[in-house]
Amino acid sequence: MKSTPILLTTAALLGLGACATGPSTESVASGAPVPVAGLDWRLTQDGGEAKLAFGSEASDDLELAFECSTGARQVAIMAPGSDGDRELHLESGGATERYRAEAEPLGVRDGVFLTASTDAKDPVLQRFRSLGWIARWQGETRETYVAHPATVGAVERFFAACG
Repeated sequence: MKSTPILLTTAALLGLGACATGPSTESVASGAPVPVAGLDWRLTQDGGEAKLAFGSEASDDLELAFECSTGARQVAIMAPGSDGDRELHLESGGATERYRAEAEPLGVRDGVFLTASTDAKDPVLQRFRSLGWIARWQGETRETYVAHPATVGAVERFFAACG
């Protein structure tokens, strides 16, 4: 039957699509990560402080966040971690860096809250600024945090505020 290859191809593609629902989803065709529904970057600016956080709008949980004082060029990197974690390993567009982090207990659940600091001109952050996505490695696991088209400008505005 001539329609069998088409049905198998369609079933295979649907199966691949069903697997592509987590935060580390990537586009097979281009190699570029794609945004995930319900997760995005949010920019808040209050006085001389700017914060860019990735997570769900319906929750206080965050996956990764950056903070800076306006014009200071110093960026704080924050993320939840596991007990024993002492670094944040970030990557964007081929640039990668490991940041030594301070760890504080989360208090509300197991794990720690990691905080590191770097210059806003750091190559990984500049790639994130230009591409609109950044990835975090935790051991062998890579989670990609991608701005939706409507929020790509928030990433640029954050780094512009930092100086």
